[in-house]
Amino acid sequence: MLTTIVVATISALIPLLALRLAKRFFRRADRLRRENRPANGDEPIRIPYARAATDLMPLINHLPDHAGASFESAELWVFGSDGRYVLKDNGKRWQEQLTKWSDGGLTIKYILMDADDDVRRAFADICADAENLEVLVLKADNDLDVRLCNELDTCHPTLFMAEDGKHAAWIEGLHYRDSEYAYAVRYYSPNVLRDRRRERAEFDSYREKMERVIANCEPVAAQAAIV
Repeated sequence: MLTTIVVATISALIPLLALRLAKRFFRRADRLRRENRPANGDEPIRIPYARAATDLMPLINHLPDHAGASFESAELWVFGSDGRYVLKDNGKRWQEQLTKWSDGGLTIKYILMDADDDVRRAFADICADAENLEVLVLKADNDLDVRLCNELDTCHPTLFMAEDGKHAAWIEGLHYRDSEYAYAVRYYSPNVLRDRRRERAEFDSYREKMERVIANCEPVAAQAAIV
């Protein structure tokens, strides 16, 4: 009787253990896939859903090795919308990466539309540790077109710009406010932006739009001091 119970118990546990091992395997395989996407491929990369800390970070980190793009004298423009990503589960990793990029010589402009008090304080703390990070908040008395703001608030573009022309772009099809996830993401490598006219035109368009927004912003520290 005891033997039958033991055999039955083991038989019931085997599928559960196999399922756990399979889940662990696929999670690891998915992580490796995300961390090893080619940062300078010849085709645009399309990602159904993504997060900055797990999908965007590795691509930027691979640019020096894959594309020979130096962080020195390069700029990264990030459109962060409400900025609440830094308060999410992966927010700490994202904060640490921003500091590492800054320490590595990458100049970062992080653009926020209407961050709340918690977000402003969090970014003020990050800026204290990251010399090359400038966090900008849209002024209340800005003269921007509402349609432009809504477009950027949906697409959350991130642009990497190097002096040698080895640029890259991350453009999101949809990103809800207060969400970690972006959907229908397009990544354009330096090779893609060099060889493809349509993707390069899209990059230039977003660069011009972000320049207009930056001109209507002020440093986050200025607004944080008021709160």
